[in-house]
Amino acid sequence: MKKFFIVSFFILSLIFMCTVSNAQDGVSVYLNGQKIEFDTQPTILNGRTMVPVRAILEAAGAIVGWDGTNNMITAEKDGTTISFGIGSNTMAVKKYGRTEVIELDVAPCLINERTYVAIKHVAENLGINVGWNGEMQRVILDSNYKVSSVPNKIEFSDFYLPEGMRVGDYHNLSGSILADGVIDRVNIKVTDKNSGRIHINETQFGVNEEYYYYSDYDNKLKFGRLSPGVKLLEITAVTKNETRAVFSGEFYVDYPVLPQLTGNSTMLWPVPKSGFISTIFWCNNVQCHSNGGRSRGHAALDIAAPENFDVLAVKDGTVIRTVYEGSKTGTGGYGNYILIDHGNGLTTQYSHLYSIFVSEGDYVFAGQVIGGVGTTGNSTGNHLDFAIEQNGVRVDPLTCLEMHPRVRCFEECDRPIFIETLAQRGIQAPENDEYYFYDYY
Repeated sequence: MKKFFIVSFFILSLIFMCTVSNAQDGVSVYLNGQKIEFDTQPTILNGRTMVPVRAILEAAGAIVGWDGTNNMITAEKDGTTISFGIGSNTMAVKKYGRTEVIELDVAPCLINERTYVAIKHVAENLGINVGWNGEMQRVILDSNYKVSSVPNKIEFSDFYLPEGMRVGDYHNLSGSILADGVIDRVNIKVTDKNSGRIHINETQFGVNEEYYYYSDYDNKLKFGRLSPGVKLLEITAVTKNETRAVFSGEFYVDYPVLPQLTGNSTMLWPVPKSGFISTIFWCNNVQCHSNGGRSRGHAALDIAAPENFDVLAVKDGTVIRTVYEGSKTGTGGYGNYILIDHGNGLTTQYSHLYSIFVSEGDYVFAGQVIGGVGTTGNSTGNHLDFAIEQNGVRVDPLTCLEMHPRVRCFEECDRPIFIETLAQRGIQAPENDEYYFYDYY
């Protein structure tokens, strides 16, 4: 049937003009293998590909209408009607007599006197498949694609369950998924079988391919946060017509290989990739850097490190408190922190954290990653505020921690106390030198 186009676009107000100072140009659009030519070019705005709506809808065979009174655009194709307004973050989709209102990440707007919309929402709701080639900055549209009511066939290959994992080990999750339809999204989920606690739950949306290769470095890192016990791995692939297939299985995470403590120390160093001490424990000199104007001094050890560097439990114990505030102000100025009970009246506290990977009640082991360095609470920069308490009394961590191989104390007013404390343990304090955190990446 011949399609008719009713289009009348004009500028009613500058209120709906888009700001494109952060946009990236050079985007091209292909429909059914043919490049669409525009008099004003597509662009990327706030992470969304914005296109002149008239050219796209005309090329796809939609009937387009304009309501100048309400600044509304309508488009109809194959029994589906969509409508949206310039400056509005909602779009109405009418299909099979039912209307659904969906949220738009970026509102339609005017760029160079043309009406621009985010192509993904508009095209997909009109039954046009949308793909993206990031390397070539190319949007790939397919108006011939039809969502079939017949279930798709989905095949997983080269995925495997972790073997011989211990707490702190990483697992590189990789594999491929092949379907005879378009894969819309892929989800990975790791659950503790006994407690039901979800460790990982992430979805890759907008895959829009028949073939999908999964290899995610972030998820590789997250496998290193798993606690001991039986875990259930589920990888779910979903096609456009909501056909689902799951690769699943159980694997076991064993107790960690505990690092060997040396010398007189009884606890591990809590930040393995940094030995940079920015503030020592308990300095009563009012003029001292570590005092910071406090009459009681500083009853903890500050270890500076870049954001989210690993923080380890220094000794086996039970997590008795986690405070996750995610702000610059908080409980006693500590921000996000973890408190671990090691028995016999001994506790350790890890404060100003960026991230927390354990929960109250968890049993943790020496060397287990429990969080990441941050600057939450009363803090002026990324560092770990580490405190030890024995029967309610704070203890100097330098008297019982295994020393980092490149431990350094750079505040001159702190160094005499630092040198004296290590000397009492028979350890010679190293000379200060130029320090690079990435030496221990």
